[in-house]
Amino acid sequence: MAVTCPEFLDAFRAEGIKVGLYYSIIDWHHPDYPNVGNHPQRDDKDYAKRKFNWDNYLEYLHGQVKELTTNYGKLDIMWFDYSFDDYSGEKWKAKELVDMVRKNQPE
Repeated sequence: MAVTCPEFLDAFRAEGIKVGLYYSIIDWHHPDYPNVGNHPQRDDKDYAKRKFNWDNYLEYLHGQVKELTTNYGKLDIMWFDYSFDDYSGEKWKAKELVDMVRKNQPE
């Protein structure tokens, strides 16, 4: 589940302040996120032997973004952080992700 503070969002809106959410597309703690990029275990050869299910990780990532874009009211901005090397663009199913955000937050 994504971590947010809806009370903060409501308080900002009540004062006329626009709200946005930030989402880091990497999650080193997820069991299906591989030790790539600047992962703390990127040089751990034993950790690298583990089986990672990238599709499962993407389902998790997209599910969290869906939660953020459907459960917290109107968002004035939504931004994502972190891509690198071969892990950019469509590796994250970026088009699907952006389409979902626009569908859920049409403004």
